[in-house]
Amino acid sequence: MREREIPISLALREYVQGYPIYYGYKGDETFLRILELLLDETGVHSVEIDNPYQGHFLDDHIPIKTKHMRLAGERYGDRVLTHLRLGPDIPDINYYLKHMENTRKTAVGLFTSLDYGKIGYGSQEEQLEDIETGIRMLRESGVETVRFSVENGVYYFKNGERENIEELIEAAIKAGANTIGLPKTNGTNSIDMFKFGQEVTKIIPNGINIRIHCHGRNPYSYTLDWVSGLFSTGHYNVTVETTLERSMHPDSVEIPGIVEMNHRLLGLGAINRINHELLENRVQECVDLIYRPSHLPPYEMAIGTHAAKSRKRSEDYDGHIVEENPERVLSHTTGKHALEWLLEIYGIELDTETISRLSTEIRGIMSGDYSDIDPLKLLDNGIPDIGKILEKIRNLLEIEVL
Repeated sequence: MREREIPISLALREYVQGYPIYYGYKGDETFLRILELLLDETGVHSVEIDNPYQGHFLDDHIPIKTKHMRLAGERYGDRVLTHLRLGPDIPDINYYLKHMENTRKTAVGLFTSLDYGKIGYGSQEEQLEDIETGIRMLRESGVETVRFSVENGVYYFKNGERENIEELIEAAIKAGANTIGLPKTNGTNSIDMFKFGQEVTKIIPNGINIRIHCHGRNPYSYTLDWVSGLFSTGHYNVTVETTLERSMHPDSVEIPGIVEMNHRLLGLGAINRINHELLENRVQECVDLIYRPSHLPPYEMAIGTHAAKSRKRSEDYDGHIVEENPERVLSHTTGKHALEWLLEIYGIELDTETISRLSTEIRGIMSGDYSDIDPLKLLDNGIPDIGKILEKIRNLLEIEVL
């Protein structure tokens, strides 16, 4: 790699892997074609795919996201990064190792929270031990690239938690992590990202890649300031992660935001090899493969699913507040807390274990994991129909209370 070349990575996640609920699953070859369109000859460094673990299925059933992970590893190896969570009761690493045994490995993005109690650890010492053990297991299994990230890392680093952040990062690097991510996802508008870029190189050596997240509000300015700060110290080992997702905000990175980001990086003296025209054409091909005009357009998917999951309202492209239909909770990303909220609206009270089972099954159904259940038939004008979905769940799990 030349001195100032900055690879650009694309985070696919919900954009590509969330399409079964609205657009119908089109098969493994479609997923591989999407990877081929984005990675072959475009200059894009890598793509990132969603967490494969969706709960425990009976009879060794393999969910679609797990199939995607294996297919991506076999075809592209380290050029695809799989997201995994870290926690004492989270099976993600063991799940990954089980399903990627005896095959070419993807890269892995391992993330955790600085609030160790929130994710189930009794102490930070337990968390540190888990970080080191998890990363060593991945590296020893043949994973070439392990990215370690701390949730809201930029915010905590600049707001009194620097020592704790440093301890986690140092433990990860010692165990074999060769890429560090410090996501800018919360409360960082007032942070001087140029100075932050300079400071962070004091704990992350030049041999370690720094992964910069470039999406959300006003992503260009903070990303460029961050990169400039790193460059000023001589740290050029940087990867910028952006998305193909359509954002709720017009100034965010979206199609063709990756091309705009590349232009701006070139203005800093960075060297990149993005084939702009080819990539734009390839992105359009991906959209044509994924979306069917009879169902929801991309931005409605983003506004609906994510806001309903967090029980919040959201903004459309013009900044107008959109009231969410709570039934959008019933999706390929259903979480147990959001599901509990929805069931309460309909006067249904269930214990935590049952709600957890329900959310697992709903994710499977709405991801197209059951060959005899078409998720599109469970929609009413593009909105998940709670009556139809709960009827399917009742039959599958034999839960009379529904």
